[in-house]
Amino acid sequence: MNKELLIKNLRYLIDSDEFSQTSIALMFGEKQSTFNECVNGKRIEVPIRILEKFSFRYNVTIDDLLYKDLSEEYEVLDNFDSEKNSNSLKRAILPLLSPRYMFNNTMFEEAFELTEKAFKCENIKEFNKNICIYEHAIDLYRTVWEETKNCEVLANSISLLLWIFYRYTPSTIRLERSLNKKGVFGMSEIRQGLLNDLSEDICDNYERKRSAFLKKYYDLVYDYIKELKHNLEYVDLGDFYLTLCNIFHFVEDPSEYSRTTCNKAAEMMLIQQYYMGNKYTIQYLYAYS
Repeated sequence: MNKELLIKNLRYLIDSDEFSQTSIALMFGEKQSTFNECVNGKRIEVPIRILEKFSFRYNVTIDDLLYKDLSEEYEVLDNFDSEKNSNSLKRAILPLLSPRYMFNNTMFEEAFELTEKAFKCENIKEFNKNICIYEHAIDLYRTVWEETKNCEVLANSISLLLWIFYRYTPSTIRLERSLNKKGVFGMSEIRQGLLNDLSEDICDNYERKRSAFLKKYYDLVYDYIKELKHNLEYVDLGDFYLTLCNIFHFVEDPSEYSRTTCNKAAEMMLIQQYYMGNKYTIQYLYAYS
């Protein structure tokens, strides 16, 4: 084993990650001091448990960690078939629940089909043309919820609302490029917009749409989250959606300061929920593994 090569590979993976080294250590369940010593080459050997966690998170084999220069052979998180994986990755982040017994309800069935179409649509212009159709699905979900009080209905409605909201923002162009390239839909794409790369008119147009959509559905989203958190079976899902609201900047004050604060809050919430065993958070964190 070439220790220098191993440390180089570990550093390469950490430096390419959207999370900080501190956050990765927490997610791995390792003491910060132990983790730092391992990845900085200050330990004689890196424990196999840590190598296994690197292997799982970054989708590389332990042999490759030990014997290959990953900086030359890998582009981190870039080994996906976009067409095959982009929709499943989005669904790992935005839960879409499909209880069989609800498909006896024609309104739920119609809303679910429209939601799936929204998730599958990668073309921004085409997506925006169909916004009114997707909003019809939100209305259908609301009617079904009032009739059935079924929490899966709320979950699907929140996922669709957040997806529409995000597609209204300028950074969706970056997202679409990323999906076309590598099938990844994660916090790095959400955090980094293209505001500086777009004309002022385009930015203003997106922001107007974004603000109007936020004003229209803000109370509804948080009311739905409250309903989930009041149901013991769906507390974890409610907590996860609160985190997503920060990730997607679905907040009353959409200023740049607020967005930075949201990013910090979301990262800490993800770590806390990971430790609490929240299955939705774990699925999000390892969606690309």
